[in-house]
Amino acid sequence: LVHNQSHQKDHTSDEEGDDNLFDTFVCENFIPFSGSEPIDQCKLATEDITTTSGDTSDSKLSGNTSTINHLPSDPVITDLRTAIVTDFIRNPKIFRGNKDDVTKCLEDIDHLMHIAQVPDTNRLDLISYSLRGDASQWFRNNKSVLTSWDKFVQEIKKAFTSSFSEELAFKTLESYTQGGNQSVRNFFNEALKLYTGATKTFINSQILYHLVPMNSILKQSSSFLLADGIASFNVLGLVDLSVEFNSFVTPIKAYIAQHLCTDMIIGMDYINKYNMNINVQKQIVTIQLHNHQIVVPIVSVTKSVKIPVISSTTVLLSSNSARKIPVAIPISSISLPFIPASSFKPHVLIDNKNKNLNFQNYHSDLVLYNTMIFPKVIRKGTCIGYLLCCSMFQTPRTFYSSHHQIFGTTRCTGITSAHSNLRTNSDLSNRSSILNNDTKYTSPISRYLSATVSPS
Repeated sequence: LVHNQSHQKDHTSDEEGDDNLFDTFVCENFIPFSGSEPIDQCKLATEDITTTSGDTSDSKLSGNTSTINHLPSDPVITDLRTAIVTDFIRNPKIFRGNKDDVTKCLEDIDHLMHIAQVPDTNRLDLISYSLRGDASQWFRNNKSVLTSWDKFVQEIKKAFTSSFSEELAFKTLESYTQGGNQSVRNFFNEALKLYTGATKTFINSQILYHLVPMNSILKQSSSFLLADGIASFNVLGLVDLSVEFNSFVTPIKAYIAQHLCTDMIIGMDYINKYNMNINVQKQIVTIQLHNHQIVVPIVSVTKSVKIPVISSTTVLLSSNSARKIPVAIPISSISLPFIPASSFKPHVLIDNKNKNLNFQNYHSDLVLYNTMIFPKVIRKGTCIGYLLCCSMFQTPRTFYSSHHQIFGTTRCTGITSAHSNLRTNSDLSNRSSILNNDTKYTSPISRYLSATVSPS
C-alpha cells in the first residue's frame, strides 16, 4: 500500500529539479525578445536555435514531427506547445508500474497533452517515453491491441490498478442498494461515484452541518474523473476531519461532495497515510499510527426486514397543516428506525425527531405534514412506511472534525459505508412539541424533516 524506502529515494531522484527543467529548456532554446529588435529577426534566430540544438533525444524528436505539425498556426502558440511536447519527451513523467499511482500519472500526462493540444492519435507515439520497467514491458507486449488512446488508458488502468483499491470499491458498493424512490439512472450514477477507485477521501456535505462551522470549510471547488475516465465528479471544498476507530483518532483532509450516496468514502490517501490493510480472508482491517496498530473486524450488514406501519384510523390532512395520527404494527413492543413509504415523500412529511419509532401494545403516533395546497385523506389501513429490522454493526464508530464535536452514530466499521440517520432541521422538536391531534400548522413549511434514511 505504500512505497518502500528505496522506491521513494529513486522516485525523488527522478523528480529532482523538475520545477526548473522547463525554465532551463526555454532559456536554452529561445532567444529573449526585448521589443527593440524586429520580431521576425528574433523568431528566425529562435527557430535556428531550436532546430540546431541537439542531444541524444533528437532522433526521437524527428519521429514526432506529425504531432507538432498538428498544432495551431499561430507562431507564438505553436512555439510554446512545441516546447511543451519537446520537454515532455526529454523529461517525461515516469510511470514504472505497480508501485506508482497509475491514475495520478495518467491525469498529469493527459493534462500536458491537453495543454499542448496533442491529438489522441499521436498520444500513443509519445506515451512510450514515460513508461519504465514493468510498465514499459507491458506496453511492448500489448502494443498490437492498443489501437487508441482511450483503449490504452482503459487497459493500463486494468493492468496496474491495485487489487486492494478494487476490494475497497467492491466492499463499498456491496452495501449500497437502490432506494425505493430512486430511479435506475440515478442509482447507476451514484454507484459509479462509489467505484472511482477513490484516490482521495470524500465526505457528504450534509454531514458537515452537524460537525463543523461553515466558516471552517475551505471552499475550493474542483473535480475528479470517475472510473470511466470521462465523467467528472464535482466537489465543493476541503475540510480537516478526524476518523475514529475504537478510540484510535486518525486526522485526514476530506473533499466535500454535495451528492454522495453514503456519509464518507475512505480514499487511498487515508489508506497510504495509515498503512491501512484489509484482509478479506480474515475479515479484518488494520491501521497503524506512531508505532501503534489497531485491528477492526469487518462486520457484514444483514439484509433488512421491513415491517409495515399502518394507519389505525382515517385522517383528513388539510392543506399546509400537520396532524398526529395513530399507527400500528403486528408486533406488540419494539423500537426501530422508520422510513416513510415512497408515495408519501413528495408532499406528506413525517416528523420523526427521535429517529426510531417506539411501539407499545402494537401502537405508536406519527406527526404528518401536508405541504400541498389541497387536502389529503389518509385512510385506515394505509401503509405509512416501514420499520427496518436488521443486524447493525457490533460497535459504533465515530468521526468528527478538527473542532472535536463528536458525532457518534455513523457506525462506520472498517470500510463498510456509514449511515447516520440524520435529521436535517434543528427546530423540529420545538415545532412538533406544540402539535396535537387537532392542531393545524398554517404557516409555510420551509424547513422540515423529509425522511429518516436508514441502511437497507
